[in-house]
Amino acid sequence: AVATRFVSDAIAAEARRYAPETLDARWSAQLAAVGAAVWWDGDGGYLEGFAGRERLSRFETVSYALGGLRRIARLPRIAPVGPLPGTAARVRRPVPAPDGTSAGPRLLGRIRALLAKAESTEFAEEAEALSAKAQELMARHSIDAELL
Repeated sequence: AVATRFVSDAIAAEARRYAPETLDARWSAQLAAVGAAVWWDGDGGYLEGFAGRERLSRFETVSYALGGLRRIARLPRIAPVGPLPGTAARVRRPVPAPDGTSAGPRLLGRIRALLAKAESTEFAEEAEALSAKAQELMARHSIDAELL
């Protein structure tokens, strides 16, 4: 847990380098979700402040810091899924709901209607096309059947 808090602080320190209006809405939402906030005055006194906050010795502080950095180094590389911080003005995008989807009530209603129509039709081709469209929308917006 201590190493995780150190990593969260490192993320907050990196995010503070960028103007808030240049952070994508997803970045801001993820920063809030992990509790990444700058609580220290200056980077020069961060490690001492962290040690005091966590009640750690200098050796323990360095050990947790290196452990957190080692965790970061072991993370797999992934392709960017949105604009990097500082590269563009904030783009208004739907922020994912706590369940991980960006689906609103209208979209869920549309998918439910497609599935209901697919079940009620007598034509197999029409039912297949409607089901395929519903599945496409579910995949695009990361919606599972339980959410429907």
